[in-house]
Amino acid sequence: MVGDIHRQNLVIGKTKSELIRKFGYVTSFDEASEYYRFCYNTSDYKGTQMLFLRRSNWMVVMRNGRATDLVLLKGC
Repeated sequence: MVGDIHRQNLVIGKTKSELIRKFGYVTSFDEASEYYRFCYNTSDYKGTQMLFLRRSNWMVVMRNGRATDLVLLKGC
């Protein structure tokens, strides 16, 4: 997905269940690695609802039950 210029279109506006249908499963904050929890806790997104696409470093920011942003957590 890193090279896909339309990657935002794959997630923005989708609900959690729609993301699960598209990607197979998602990972919650509690299930995420310590590194990704650290990245989230030190980011501007701290305090927002989020999930990860599978076990990848793609974090999806959720607001009102819908994806609003796709963030690559790498090198935080």
